[in-house]
Amino acid sequence: MFFKKRKTSPDPQSARRNLRSEYRRELTKANLFEATLRAGNLPPVRVELVDLSIRGAGARVPLNDDRKFEKGDKVELAITGMMRAEITAEARIASVKPDRGGFVRVGFEFQQPEKVAEQLDTFYLKHFNRRRDQRVSPAIDRRVLATLRVEGIELKGTLGDVAESGVALVLTLADGERVPKAETGEIEFRLPGCANYKLNVCLRHRTATRERLVVGLEFDKGDERLHKISTELTEFVAKRAAEMALWDKHGR
Repeated sequence: MFFKKRKTSPDPQSARRNLRSEYRRELTKANLFEATLRAGNLPPVRVELVDLSIRGAGARVPLNDDRKFEKGDKVELAITGMMRAEITAEARIASVKPDRGGFVRVGFEFQQPEKVAEQLDTFYLKHFNRRRDQRVSPAIDRRVLATLRVEGIELKGTLGDVAESGVALVLTLADGERVPKAETGEIEFRLPGCANYKLNVCLRHRTATRERLVVGLEFDKGDERLHKISTELTEFVAKRAAEMALWDKHGR
């Protein structure tokens, strides 16, 4: 007689880590946003935003006996940074746990990420991170021009960020309307100090902001051309990440 192998229950901590599928960028003192928490008829509360993604955020909230937040509560989170327009997000409290210095650490899950995305300009897009691996933005004085070719159509824009797995192409809204409803294409660009790249890509997402359309492009891992330049691309990302970290440290 044969018995079915009993399935083991997954480790609870591992399961919780796996649920957090969106990569979040830890905010440094140099790029902290201001954030306000609004809940029902309670007075607005200034909170310390500590991490952020397109699907949620984490914040340190000051303790108050007259104001207690619980898992499942519906709230609104308002975020501003660098004299930019306010971003508002309807959210559900996903977690609450004690933190140091008279604060609680609260995790927020945005209820309508697509409405959050509609409010983002290119500045905010750098911080509402989607991608799992490290990404960097080109230097302000070294714009990287790029050409996307899809179904015979050429679209010219700039790279908003670069990672080993792909890039974000920033287009004008007019050019954004010309992007075909296709899944694959080819991107051509030249990073500072690197050769000219032509790589096959998959069009993963299109995010319209008030000013631009940002197209998320993932490199085709089966493209032989990617294998040839992978070391150079890795070195560029590492070097640029070190430069950005240094600027963050000194307050940019």
